[in-house]
Amino acid sequence: MRKVIQFICGAAVILAFGFSWLFTLTFLNRVTIYHDREKYRPGTYVVTGAEYVHETEGGDTWWLTGTVTAREERFIPRLAGASSPRSAEDLLARYPKGTKIDVLYNPDATDTIMQGETLRVFAATPDFWQNEAKLRHRFGLRVLVPVPVTLAIYLTVRYVNRRHAKLLSPPNATRPGP
Repeated sequence: MRKVIQFICGAAVILAFGFSWLFTLTFLNRVTIYHDREKYRPGTYVVTGAEYVHETEGGDTWWLTGTVTAREERFIPRLAGASSPRSAEDLLARYPKGTKIDVLYNPDATDTIMQGETLRVFAATPDFWQNEAKLRHRFGLRVLVPVPVTLAIYLTVRYVNRRHAKLLSPPNATRPGP
């Protein structure tokens, strides 16, 4: 029974690694944004179009095209509570060409889309930094807590099993000579 519990705890460690991995990139995005917070400046994003890429494996990707400080940029608006767009036309219906959006802009950040967001342009909501702190905390817990906790439990169970096995083993008998 003890070995079964140890096996289950070992499997839990592996599952914890997988669970944490799911949130690692999003957590790293939050840490990067926090680290570069002084580089984000207020700006106005002017929508010039929309892109929608249908992917069968990784899910659909979409963004607005436009300019901020006379520079072409992609902007992925957070649609909290709203359904995801189904096409570029659907996205343009929500954000028609010429729409002006107050943003926080960091031209030095990467423009690669990671986990459905770029780190260059964010909507400048009044509570942006508070929401980022909450997200950083929430994802930090998901990334940094499961593995150490399950590993500590596994190592404790393993230690108890070994100690129990030593207590039950017979004392060393002397071996007869050749």
